[in-house]
Amino acid sequence: MMVLYVSKLSNHVKSNVVMYIYLDKNIKKEICDSIEKILLTKRYVPNTGKEIIRFVSKEKAAETFTRQTGEEFAKFLGYNPLRDAFVVKIKYEYANDDSMKFVKKELAGIPGVFETDFQESYIQVVNDNITKIGIILLFFVCILFIIVVILINNTIKLALFSQRFLIKSMQLVGASELFVIRPFIWKAFIQGLSSGILSVILLFLTIRYISEYLEDLKSLQNINEHYIIFGAVIILGVLIAVISSYRAIKKYLKMRLDDLY
Repeated sequence: MMVLYVSKLSNHVKSNVVMYIYLDKNIKKEICDSIEKILLTKRYVPNTGKEIIRFVSKEKAAETFTRQTGEEFAKFLGYNPLRDAFVVKIKYEYANDDSMKFVKKELAGIPGVFETDFQESYIQVVNDNITKIGIILLFFVCILFIIVVILINNTIKLALFSQRFLIKSMQLVGASELFVIRPFIWKAFIQGLSSGILSVILLFLTIRYISEYLEDLKSLQNINEHYIIFGAVIILGVLIAVISSYRAIKKYLKMRLDDLY
């Protein structure tokens, strides 16, 4: 679940990456409209969402700059040196250095476009941090998975160890291997299924509890993905229990009676 949420969060952050497209001075409105239509056809521009393409006039840009810095540079220079611009959101799949450079070069070739630019340092920092977090989470996932498998496997082996004489006795009186294994496998199946369902319930309640305190977490949640994870937890619980039981029983069936002591 943590890996899933980190992945969702990284895509959400990357979806806020924008390309700044500065236009020629004294550009006509018809050309501006034409550029906007061209931008909407690009595969790296999202088809849905808020403010996918936002037009910022040079007057509005000057007001924003003055408000943020407190300097009225237009009065000092006697003119406004800024340009009209489009601020275009880019799909998160393209939010990496190489793809953004390609997008920058392609958009710069549109007639009426003076220059294109993007926050290269921001993208680099985001991708570096996401990579580091992903490696750390993957490491913990692998470690925890190994620990869980070992604990379940050893617990089942200990449980069957106390019944090794019963298993061997059934074999010695002529019971088939399938007849001996079947009740233990069925019991392991029930235990794995019940433990998986219990784990899913606890996981679901934990998510609901955390979501009450972290409202933004709800925007990252997808019920279908949750169903997949819940199903995987239950299936893994059953598989680990059944496989561990089968291996332990086969071991005792192959051992000589004297070795059981």
